Amino acid sequence: MKYLYELKNNFENKKAFDLYYALKEILKEKRMSFNEIIFEFSQGLSVISGAYTILLDEDWDTPSDYGTVEIYIGETSTILDIETYVLLVESVCENYLNYHPEDKERIDKYIDKINERYAEFFDK
Repeated sequence: MKYLYELKNNFENKKAFDLYYALKEILKEKRMSFNEIIFEFSQGLSVISGAYTILLDEDWDTPSDYGTVEIYIGETSTILDIETYVLLVESVCENYLNYHPEDKERIDKYIDKINERYAEFFDK
């Protein structure tokens, strides 16, 4: 998980430490692989694992009302804007590929889907 640890400061600087922490714990507990998490993200599906939830649009009652990512660690929640979420996920994927270049085609496909899915939320 060095690919994630190396980016800890990026998450802190973007006030998204809870996203970092949830990803780290899910991966550390081996509840899901990195590829599984990024696939779920590319589909707009939430990642729910034990006390950690990263809530995305497909799990909202009305996905069209979606506008933020919600991260739950136990009973505590944090709201993150979509643009920051996408930029951080992209940075983790890029760093992951430094360690796992064999996954490039798959990860690039997932990142493309994430960017397409949330393009409307980016500042123009």
